[in-house]
Amino acid sequence: MPVLHDGRLLDPPYGRFILSAGAVGEGQVIVLSLILAHNYIGWQALMMLAFVAGTCATVALARSAQDGYLANLFTRTMPTSGQLPFRP
Repeated sequence: MPVLHDGRLLDPPYGRFILSAGAVGEGQVIVLSLILAHNYIGWQALMMLAFVAGTCATVALARSAQDGYLANLFTRTMPTSGQLPFRP
């Protein structure tokens, strides 16, 4: 997504369509991985749920960090690019 944003491919009039097509494609990848899991479908689903829970926890932790180096880095770089710099 940052690459599409930096390339101005998410701008109107087609930006929403590109974003929704990417979201639909992700759902198919998840379903395909569960189909290919065969005997381990429960374990695969549990791993995906653990990943979602970890992602939600990381987002909550990042939202609570108001000050500090990382918050300043985001504030400084997010208006210019969707990607963090390699060397801050």
